[in-house]
Amino acid sequence: YIEADLQKLLKKVKKTAGSMRVLLLYDRNVNMADRIAQLAHEKSLFSAIGAGHLDVKKGVLRLLKMKGLEVIPVFF
Repeated sequence: YIEADLQKLLKKVKKTAGSMRVLLLYDRNVNMADRIAQLAHEKSLFSAIGAGHLDVKKGVLRLLKMKGLEVIPVFF
């Protein structure tokens, strides 16, 4: 994560999740994005998610952008 190499991180997460990948990652991504979007439409929101949910194609960030939300990264 510190290297900012999301593809490398995702590969490791997918391998660790094994056969539970869809349930632990992709289904949860949809649920989290739905909940975050619902709250964000009510007021401004800061939300933190685990690095494993940042997948470029099926991740929470992309799902939020598809819902029309502005996603701004916060760097430390």
